[in-house]
Amino acid sequence: ALPIYDTVEEDDELYDCVQMDEDEGDEIYEDLMKTDIPPCQKTAEVDMRGCCLQEIQQTEEKYTNTLESIYQYFMKPLQRFLNAKDMGDIFMNMEDLLKVHRQFCEEVKKSIAPNGCQGLYMVFLDYMVTGRAHV
Repeated sequence: ALPIYDTVEEDDELYDCVQMDEDEGDEIYEDLMKTDIPPCQKTAEVDMRGCCLQEIQQTEEKYTNTLESIYQYFMKPLQRFLNAKDMGDIFMNMEDLLKVHRQFCEEVKKSIAPNGCQGLYMVFLDYMVTGRAHV
């Protein structure tokens, strides 16, 4: 078993390179965790199908934005302090996952916007068949 060291002072130094206001960390966490996506409009003109399409797009956008935040605010700053093995253990496939979801999110948006989702099923099938669904 490896010995456990008290590294409180070292931990404080670890975050010295991250420049932010005192309350900024709380804002980052809240941004990552917030779920205030506006609910689907409850009007007679909006059908259940439209609500589902909106939910699919918003969910993918939220997930992609969360991956972006993890990459920008956690992974990139920690690269200065962690070795490659630790980075791989903590952020396994993060860059690939982010790349896939950026592309997937764009394809979902494109398939929904112009023609009311006529090709949305093809986006999902393409990602499942090519194995890009889970990096």
